[in-house]
Amino acid sequence: MSRGRDRKHYGDRDPTAWIDRHRPDLVLTGHVHAPPFKPAGHWIDRVGSTWVCNPGRQIGPVPAHIVIDLDRQLATWHSYLGTEEQQLDGPPVSERPCL
Repeated sequence: MSRGRDRKHYGDRDPTAWIDRHRPDLVLTGHVHAPPFKPAGHWIDRVGSTWVCNPGRQIGPVPAHIVIDLDRQLATWHSYLGTEEQQLDGPPVSERPCL
């Protein structure tokens, strides 16, 4: 979903326009299945000042998921690949897009 970088766009333009218009702090989505598990994909990204989270699709007894801790301003992604964290009050830790 990120713009301004040379990346593949997995999402559609309606959510991007909605984010540009309403400027929420955080958007949780799960529509796009592959990005976190692709070499160029990731589970969290920025669109302007908005964080966009997509845990991706994981087959197995426990789905990939993201825990949002607003008190600590921390998002943690859990999957069969392990866990990754992103401080929501800091810069993105990855240059990989989530959508």
